[in-house]
Amino acid sequence: MGKAKFYYNSDSCRYEPVRISGGRVLVRLLSFLGLALLLSAGLTHGYYSIYLRYKEENRLEKENRALSLYYELLQKDISSLEKNLGELQQRDDEIYRVIFEAEPISASVRQAGTGGAERYRDVTEQGLMAEGL
Repeated sequence: MGKAKFYYNSDSCRYEPVRISGGRVLVRLLSFLGLALLLSAGLTHGYYSIYLRYKEENRLEKENRALSLYYELLQKDISSLEKNLGELQQRDDEIYRVIFEAEPISASVRQAGTGGAERYRDVTEQGLMAEGL
């Protein structure tokens, strides 16, 4: 048991022991537990909100890096295909000129089949979420 507490009674000029009632002890205990509960709830909420926000940011950064890499690969593929098409066009022009003794196909006729609203459907159907991250 802890040290006994006393208070000075000026009427009797004596030190008398302090008696704490059970109700007062209960009120103090409940006040302490309520304060501790509020503090722990606030700290827990703050921790998880910060943790989840950083977790979401990390996921988005990882997804952005993956999409940037995918974009770079698509750009390389497109430039390679454009180079191949240029070579095919040059060969085609030479065939028409040399073998058939005709003028090469004009650029407006060559571009007649391009365009349309669904040109990159396969890229857009994949969505922006990369599943393998």
